[in-house]
Amino acid sequence: MLLLFSCNSSTKFEKTVTFENGIWDRFKPLEFTVPIKSTGQHDIIIVISHTSEFQYDRLPFHMTITSPSGEMREKEYELILRNNEGKFLSVEKSGGEFSYEEVIRKDFPFGEKGTYIIKIENLIPKVETSEIRSFSLIIK
Repeated sequence: MLLLFSCNSSTKFEKTVTFENGIWDRFKPLEFTVPIKSTGQHDIIIVISHTSEFQYDRLPFHMTITSPSGEMREKEYELILRNNEGKFLSVEKSGGEFSYEEVIRKDFPFGEKGTYIIKIENLIPKVETSEIRSFSLIIK
């Protein structure tokens, strides 16, 4: 049973996109090509890195998952980055950088083996979102 649990919690995919000059352009969505070698349920985790100057309390985004056969699933998400007092919920790293991690889909059913395309679109209503360093997608 321990071996089965270990296999389920292991990382199947991880990729980080680093933003040039710490700016995420709203009209440049992120696209991840995710090879899924075994069907079943996997967690989808988002990790973002930002500076102490990040001005928003939340980071809304739209995610589209396209399966190898072309089936699409879409949903909007909102990462809550600050508490009611305005303090970051992110973990502070060195040099004024922060990291925020959230499981946004627990036990997502990957029903086919093959290559999935996961597209992430920034929904902050400005052309440029500044002080965001990176965006990571992890499948476990």
